[in-house]
Amino acid sequence: MAKGKRQGGRVISRRFEVRIYNARVRELLEHGETNNTGLSDRWADAVYESIMAASPQEAVKLMRQKFPPAQGFVVTNVLLVTETGVQEIRKHEYES
Repeated sequence: MAKGKRQGGRVISRRFEVRIYNARVRELLEHGETNNTGLSDRWADAVYESIMAASPQEAVKLMRQKFPPAQGFVVTNVLLVTETGVQEIRKHEYES
């Protein structure tokens, strides 16, 4: 499990990419209905949003505050971005 590194007693944030889409927008567009959600049609397709957090769990928590599930937003996966590459975080590691 990817965790934030500690330096001098404090947790250092790491960069995560969280893939998210809006289920309401997707459903409307799939059924040929007008998107009346107030959100862009782009939310029908999953997009990656960058966020700095200490852990994958915190990244998802912060993302869900910004993009609430109650408004139809769905997190599909989380990536940890490092200087050497990208690591996919398993769903059971960030879901509570």
